[in-house]
Amino acid sequence: MKERASNELLGKIVAAYEKMLERAMDEYQDFVGSVGELEHKAAPLLHEFIDKSKDTAVKLEELTEEESAKIARYIKQDLREAASWMARTRQDLKQWFSFEGGMAKLEIADLFMKAADQTRIDLARFEHEVEEGGVYHTGQIVGPGVMVCEDCGEELRFARASRIPPCPRCHGVSFHRKDDQAA
Repeated sequence: MKERASNELLGKIVAAYEKMLERAMDEYQDFVGSVGELEHKAAPLLHEFIDKSKDTAVKLEELTEEESAKIARYIKQDLREAASWMARTRQDLKQWFSFEGGMAKLEIADLFMKAADQTRIDLARFEHEVEEGGVYHTGQIVGPGVMVCEDCGEELRFARASRIPPCPRCHGVSFHRKDDQAA
């Protein structure tokens, strides 16, 4: 019974991550479409819309204030990591996901790629927001991609937003995004 409740909560949080990103991107695209191209303000606007989406989730009673704030931080961290990787490697974000086959066909991956590209445009403005310099921890929700255990190097692949479990090999709790994801 306890495991079922835990799985239901995880499902709720994962769905909320995806919904929050979707809401933020919808508002961002509507806004940019109505006022023209705003590349120099892309990332600040997207982060503002993520915060607005966070508030919407609380207002609609989909999430508590605490849950909503955590998920917004997770989305922003994922977007900063993706944008940083794109700027560093000059490669398309599809490579960052490190999945064989049709990963990029998934709707959440498409949304994530659009959001990360917008974030890349103005990444420097948000460097100060990175709480732990690219380190993720067990229990956090992350978007699609590959996480690497800081302790043993085990790779965990996520096809969609998911909660990071302890490392299955060494039970480590700290991870980073795979840096050489195109390799």
